[in-house]
Amino acid sequence: MNMNPTQTKFESLRRRRWWIGGAAVAAILAVAAGAALWGPSDDLGENTMFFEVKEGPLTIDVSQPGTIQSREMVKLMCEVPGDTTVLWLIEEGTQVKAGDLLILLDSNRFDEALSEQVIRVESAEAAAVRAKEALEVQRLDQAGEVSKAELSLELAELELQAYEQETYPQNLQRAETDITLSEEEVQRALDKLTWSRTLEKEGYITRTEMQGDELAFKRATLELELSRGQLRTLQEFSHRRQLQILRADVQNAERNLERVRHTQSSQVIQAESDLQAKDSELLRQQERLDVMRQNLAKCRIEAPVDGMVVYSTTGQGGRRGGREEPLAEGVPVRERQHLISLPTAASMMAEVRIHESSIRKIETGMPARITVDALPGRVFRGRVSKIGILPDAQQSWLNSNLKVYTSEVFIDGDSEGLRPGMNCMVDIIVDQYESAVYLPVQSIVELNGQQVAYSMGKAGPEPIPVELGLNNGRMARVLSGLQAGQRVMLAPPLREREVDTSHVDMAALDELPELPAPGGPPNAQPAFDRPQGPPGEGGGGFGGAGGEAGSEVQRRRPGGAPAGMDGADPSARGGRMGAGDPAQRQQRPRETAETP
Repeated sequence: MNMNPTQTKFESLRRRRWWIGGAAVAAILAVAAGAALWGPSDDLGENTMFFEVKEGPLTIDVSQPGTIQSREMVKLMCEVPGDTTVLWLIEEGTQVKAGDLLILLDSNRFDEALSEQVIRVESAEAAAVRAKEALEVQRLDQAGEVSKAELSLELAELELQAYEQETYPQNLQRAETDITLSEEEVQRALDKLTWSRTLEKEGYITRTEMQGDELAFKRATLELELSRGQLRTLQEFSHRRQLQILRADVQNAERNLERVRHTQSSQVIQAESDLQAKDSELLRQQERLDVMRQNLAKCRIEAPVDGMVVYSTTGQGGRRGGREEPLAEGVPVRERQHLISLPTAASMMAEVRIHESSIRKIETGMPARITVDALPGRVFRGRVSKIGILPDAQQSWLNSNLKVYTSEVFIDGDSEGLRPGMNCMVDIIVDQYESAVYLPVQSIVELNGQQVAYSMGKAGPEPIPVELGLNNGRMARVLSGLQAGQRVMLAPPLREREVDTSHVDMAALDELPELPAPGGPPNAQPAFDRPQGPPGEGGGGFGGAGGEAGSEVQRRRPGGAPAGMDGADPSARGGRMGAGDPAQRQQRPRETAETP
């Protein structure tokens, strides 16, 4: 049956998992069998296993499996809101140029929404135009009404000014003139009446003529009183009344002008607010239209740079004990989901997760050796460039007891043949010794709080206090206490009756100084290019995680099984577990320090 590359890779991974699981079970059984074989017995004789302390090259390293990645890559995310579906997908491993189409996502829901949004934008544009015209009309009305009110005020002020300066003085002058003329008429009538009375007494005129002159005098007197009354009326009543009326007209005109100004200004402001609201609505609808167009454009994911297509699901861990669904046509994707990576440079790196028990040994700049499953026989050199600050969240979610730190090892030199997603084994060189005394970590136990190894004396097993340095998970460096050629027990006894301590100075054991924590000298620089000593090279047997189990003193259990076999991290267990892929073990140089 023909399978596409993705199916083939998943089938290969499934078989690899099955093989690794089987190998782990076999290793556990082998360790258990070895513990039973090497463990103490009631008869410490020919069946007891020994190791002759060696002196020679020793490499302290931390070994972990990892994944090859590109140092620089562009990650393409799904930017479409919500969930969508992949309609078309470029084949993985294709070399693309900038602008090439990589993924086509389902855009049906955006097409219909875009048509409706175009209609909303056109309606908003028409409403904005109407609001703008209404504002112009309102401004013209404001100018006309204000001008009319200003004219009314000006006329009222002119009438008041004309009355005060012209009308009233003229009326006053006319009234005073009438009084003056009336007084003259009264005086004249009085003179004539006086003369008429004299003539009437002498008989020159009749009494009737005299009475006519008396009547004329009375008429002139009445006219004078009437003129004086009109003057008083003008001064005391008519003038004050007319002045108040004209002043009130001016005040009313002023108030009307202010009212018109406020009214028209309010209407203009309302029209401006309406226009602003319409413009804001138009802008909002246009922004929504732009967002919809952008979302529609986001359904086409194109290559921003040149590179090779690598799916995000390639070489990544799964969720809930499995893998994410492989990226393929018809697969649903979510917003902000990583879809494709485009390596942009030829330089590569190894991404490795280091167990918390070994993280304190690692420092940036340490040299490393990288072997790749797909390229047997080739060894790449590199250096630690980054160490994770916090534990890997995904691994912590899968197993809360497993704390690993994602770190990066930059590969130096030629990276030809390497591709992102390849499985690899990374050996980080913590320290190298051209000549060191060493023995297996399972030969060391604690006795009264001190590290001791056991040798076989005449009376039985005898504890020898030792001071240890770093270990690589299989072999531990001896700083003092043992010399090369001495034979120590691989399975130290557990029961006190098996140990003859009568000739051992126990007080001297208690006075031994505290041993330093695992790690190299403070100023030690890893000698990457020194000759690679066989003992512990590549991580050795115990502790495929570079000595997680052997980093502390081995505490023996009944039956001789080393402590740490029940740890949460399988890669940190002792024994011959964690030695890595058999193919990789064949590629690495074998240790020269073999157990007799």
